[in-house]
Amino acid sequence: DDPARAIDAKVGKLMHDPQVETFKAKDINVVAQERDADEDMGTTIMATVFADGAILASDTRTSAGPVIMDYAGPKIMRITDNIHVSRCGNAADSQQLIELVAKYVKNLELQRGTPVPVEVAARLFEQVVFHNRSHIGSAFIVAGWDEANGGQVYAVTSDGLKAKVTHSVMGSGSVFIFGWIDSTYKPDMSEAECLAWVKQAVSYAKARDSSSGGATRTR
Repeated sequence: DDPARAIDAKVGKLMHDPQVETFKAKDINVVAQERDADEDMGTTIMATVFADGAILASDTRTSAGPVIMDYAGPKIMRITDNIHVSRCGNAADSQQLIELVAKYVKNLELQRGTPVPVEVAARLFEQVVFHNRSHIGSAFIVAGWDEANGGQVYAVTSDGLKAKVTHSVMGSGSVFIFGWIDSTYKPDMSEAECLAWVKQAVSYAKARDSSSGGATRTR
């Protein structure tokens, strides 16, 4: 008798025996476990300024651990007609903070009767993130245009640090493209050149980062 066949027969019998529990449900149902995990943007977001404005770009994948929860998640969101923000980190935290800031900015515009400057919106993100830094895990890139200062980009880290920059990239995919961005960025790019540049950067990040994916969106 072949020992291997005997073992195969025994294993096969065990696998079909309803009295034998080969896997526990909690061990095999990975999706059920991950649905209880926090949804994370697992993302690549970036922005850059050009002569007459600013451009934001992002991928669209949202994940919870190893499970992709959304292939087309919105990561660039509107604050006003001239100000948009891109988010990374915990999806629920970032969405709630954006809605809070957008509501506050809207109230400011109604009180002032004039558009809110980009820096004011960035400062609001800085304040709300800083005062909640122990409870949330999100970072933001605020970009827009106003009459006083033209196109602007502000990076707001998960610790509540705000910095005005010419370009910024965040998220899990950013580590794969820092070198490429540093070597290809030009401060005098046109709008068309900036658009092509951010699209190329996000596509490179999606190709290397397993947590970034889906489509590439720009604003």
